Amino acid sequence: MSEKKSSPNLDSFGAAIKKLRHLKGISQEKVAEILGVSQAAISQFEKNERKPTQENINRIAALFGVSEADLQDPSDHLRAILKADIEGLSPDDLQIVHTFLEFIAFRRNSNYKRKSKE
Repeated sequence: MSEKKSSPNLDSFGAAIKKLRHLKGISQEKVAEILGVSQAAISQFEKNERKPTQENINRIAALFGVSEADLQDPSDHLRAILKADIEGLSPDDLQIVHTFLEFIAFRRNSNYKRKSKE
């Protein structure tokens, strides 16, 4: 039996940091400067080669305006990205996003299916 990592959600953590960093338009160097670590450390966090300290996890979450759980739980990973995506949208754009989400929910919760050509 293979040994599991102590943090089963670590694999998504690096992807979350990288995606949020790109969405915010922040370089690894800038994140490193804010956290007081090297740029190489940020790169290692993003590649899941090194786990940040709890203090740095808290700082990363604060920097991107998400919760620690958003960074560590794969089910919350997309929520964190969406939260960052919608920040700064105009009220009209937010209404478009909301309408689209309602459509997705309708499609999922109904028998809506594309008719296949026979």
